[in-house]
Amino acid sequence: MEPSSATELLKAARTDQVTEIAAELAFLRSAGGVDPHKAVVEFVQMLQNARRGSVDSDLRFLLESALGKTQCQEVLTQVKRLLLAKDPFMTVRNREVGELAAALAGESGPVAALVLNELPPRKASALLALLEEPVRLSAIKGMAAASDVSPEAKVRVAEVVLKRLAAQSGRQAVSAEERRRLQLRNVALSVRGLKPELRERTLRALAEQDEAAATQVQQLMVTWEDLPLVADRAMQDVLRTVDAKLLALSLHGCDDITLTKVRDNISERASEMLDEEIGLLSAPKDAEVASARGAILDALRSLNVRGELTIAE
Repeated sequence: MEPSSATELLKAARTDQVTEIAAELAFLRSAGGVDPHKAVVEFVQMLQNARRGSVDSDLRFLLESALGKTQCQEVLTQVKRLLLAKDPFMTVRNREVGELAAALAGESGPVAALVLNELPPRKASALLALLEEPVRLSAIKGMAAASDVSPEAKVRVAEVVLKRLAAQSGRQAVSAEERRRLQLRNVALSVRGLKPELRERTLRALAEQDEAAATQVQQLMVTWEDLPLVADRAMQDVLRTVDAKLLALSLHGCDDITLTKVRDNISERASEMLDEEIGLLSAPKDAEVASARGAILDALRSLNVRGELTIAE
């Protein structure tokens, strides 16, 4: 309906009915899907500018027209409570990964697991990579346990996360450069799952708008954090071409999960040579470690471009 007709209908309704209607409208608008007929460029833009799940201006205008500003604010407060009860993580789900990582700083693994279970798989994967290792391992165990969580517990956790997200407003949680990287990493994770031909068309369309962003997205499709998720066959093909010294350098300071993944995909003799080289390492520079990891990632990215790389999403 046009706004004037909708306003007249709302004026005839009771306040509690208006509240329920407004909550349902807010839920539908915030949780709605993407129009499948949108162009590829619009799809990428949507990924880069995800909505935050707030009550939109049209709905606020409609309520103010029907109820007046004072009563409108009261109804909106009730709407937020109803939305929290209906889907506690609706707003959380639409926030950037960097913001969520900052909000979960210092939290336990079970709390992180509950939040991760409420996120889309790609966003959960990106967030998991940003958590501290002990929390990450505990969260994975919690997600695998799949124990039932009461609605009340979900609401409590969501409220804590939302309060922390609200506290971040007005201050920079991470640097502008890191925020941009996290934003493009989200795009990369979404595009990575496409078939090679469609993925290439999508990147080409993005490059026409922003060539630098398209290049970075292509790089961020495969990062060092993805190694534990790479299919064994691809890992074996790449590691066969890497000498023990370079591999030892790349693994300097890495987590146990990545180290285990590498050892599981090299021969016993190669593992012994790797141990020898690790023993010879003293204190390599960060740039040297980054360069060694880059050589391995370049090989994996080449497989990805050819559509020969499988990564567990």
